[in-house]
Amino acid sequence: MPHPPPPYGSLPQGDAEGCHLISENYAYALQFILGFAALAGLVFKRWRAPVKRDLVVWMYDVSKQGFGAMFIHVWNILLSIHEGGGIPGSDECAMYFVNFSLDIAIGTFMIWCFVRVQELTAVRCGIDSLKVTGDYGTPPLFSVYRTQLLAYTVILVICKAVTTAIVIAMDEVLSSLAKALFSPVSAYPELELTLVMIICPWILNALQFWILDDVLMSEKVVLDTRSGSFGKTYDRDG
Repeated sequence: MPHPPPPYGSLPQGDAEGCHLISENYAYALQFILGFAALAGLVFKRWRAPVKRDLVVWMYDVSKQGFGAMFIHVWNILLSIHEGGGIPGSDECAMYFVNFSLDIAIGTFMIWCFVRVQELTAVRCGIDSLKVTGDYGTPPLFSVYRTQLLAYTVILVICKAVTTAIVIAMDEVLSSLAKALFSPVSAYPELELTLVMIICPWILNALQFWILDDVLMSEKVVLDTRSGSFGKTYDRDG
């Protein structure tokens, strides 16, 4: 007597491979939606800001975040596949959520600290392009933006190396925690993938982008709406 088909999105018995980050078009579509949702949060913040940064300055700031987010996202996927696939019964998607949560909880604070250290070091060493993160000169210079992007990338690599070391050192504990956390939806990989890649990251990513936008923008470079020139206003809105 034939067995009834499993519920939509569930795994058949004996083939419980779990949730995979890179599998079908559905997974790629979710990653695109995640990036769009995070960017939409910054656009909304700019729209609501009473005083807005110059558009070029804002695009420079946002592009740094976008590059950094993509870099960390790819790193987290590779790390989650490695850790999730190397431990029997572990879950790639759940491990991605753990990695992402560590980036939010620890990585964001580390980025803030390293950016401040970078600025203090630049002041002492006389490196003008790195003295004030988010200040690209008047008018904004691509060469200054490029230097700041490189510095920000180095900071991201350092921060991600630290969180990766934590994951590797505590892989069994974190894997068990992640598996227990998502066990209620583990039989429905598409639902789990949606939670891991869209629902939870959208909330946490929007919060992180909002915080990092304040970290990466200059306190000084704000468009003076009255004169149309850059003002030294120290207003961090927009």
